[in-house]
Amino acid sequence: MQVMRPVTLEDLEQVYALAAQAASGLTTLPADREILRERIEESCRSFEKKPRKPGGEVFFFVMEDLEAGRIVGTCAIVTKVGGFEPFYTYRIETAVHESKVLNIRQEVSYLQLVANHNGPAEIGTLFLAPEYRGRDHNGRLLSLSRFLFIAQYSRCFEPVVLAEMRGCIDANGKAVFWEAL
Repeated sequence: MQVMRPVTLEDLEQVYALAAQAASGLTTLPADREILRERIEESCRSFEKKPRKPGGEVFFFVMEDLEAGRIVGTCAIVTKVGGFEPFYTYRIETAVHESKVLNIRQEVSYLQLVANHNGPAEIGTLFLAPEYRGRDHNGRLLSLSRFLFIAQYSRCFEPVVLAEMRGCIDANGKAVFWEAL
């Protein structure tokens, strides 16, 4: 049986082992013990105080297989991004170029850099051990559990929630999108 629970410092080595399995591009779950330790400690502080309003707190969860006695998945929520320093994203915009004289109309999509100073909540750090994928709805539980927590403690989170999606990584470990940008 799998259960969802807050991460603890005692989980550090198992979380690190999971992070080592994650392909490059999962920036919120780095295979770096010190960074993971800091994130776990930050999460523990967030669970202790449960804020009255969003202030950038991190809630980090693990999925534990009770029978195997091991951590098999991770996920996290940030109550608010931006507001303390800009949070940069891209918005897809469309420009219309038109000439009635030449009877030409063309729509061009482009990315507009946005610096958000009062950002939304963010879900992330979603990783499930490969051998637990595709069975018993583990991935779905791992992903949706964050929304149950947000619903339970809605005052702690911004009402808009975003998710950063990991992009394509080439054979050399490079992010194709960022290299093109």
